[in-house]
Amino acid sequence: MLGELVGAAGPDVAVLVCSDHGMHAFSTDEPNPKFVSGHHLDGTPGVIVAAGPGIRRGGDVAAFLAGAEPEVLGHVLGVAPTLLALLGIPRSQEMTGRTMEGILEGRARENVDLEPVATHDDGFRPPRRVETPEPMNRNFVERFRQLGYIGSEPNK
Repeated sequence: MLGELVGAAGPDVAVLVCSDHGMHAFSTDEPNPKFVSGHHLDGTPGVIVAAGPGIRRGGDVAAFLAGAEPEVLGHVLGVAPTLLALLGIPRSQEMTGRTMEGILEGRARENVDLEPVATHDDGFRPPRRVETPEPMNRNFVERFRQLGYIGSEPNK
């Protein structure tokens, strides 16, 4: 499926797919939580698959599929700075994560050295209400219920 995604994107597009990074359900609202939260405190490392311009070719897919431990190239907090480097945008000083330099090459790798800016946040933006079609909302709720992120209401 990843090959199909990369092929459909075309040779001029960088594609990054990030796995869940070890989050699991956790709730303090027992015994029937309506909304289940999560944390990452003891989660396993996630996986990032990247291809396209600015991405260094690497990794051993066959070894990974056979159960080999993948090389650790970064942290979930490095995803945003890495995407910014691919786009040629300096990271913000507010970002605590480090760019995943090991997956970058060429101009994207050079962009890691761009002088950081103080912030990318231009201030308060009032929220705007977006109406979601009811079938889409029902589908969303059901999918998140199946994933365990939404529990059932007490006494229902």
